Amino acid sequence: MHNYLEWLKPFAAQYPTTYRIDLRIYLKRERKAHTGMWSLDLLNATNAQNVSYRYFDNRKQEFVTKYQLGLIPNLSYRIEF
Repeated sequence: MHNYLEWLKPFAAQYPTTYRIDLRIYLKRERKAHTGMWSLDLLNATNAQNVSYRYFDNRKQEFVTKYQLGLIPNLSYRIEF
């Protein structure tokens, strides 16, 4: 149902179910005065396509689907006293 009638039933349709895997690798060093930890997080490690939103493009006269970001790496360092 890809026409203007979708707007008449805004809560009738649902986006498809998606699954994603988040992965964390870390190195923890404990010392007398403090503890330090380097970590690498890979959010959406499988690069799953997840629908973010859809809208109707008047110029194209069709619905356009936009997806969320794919793989997101995050490198961090934490120090605890």
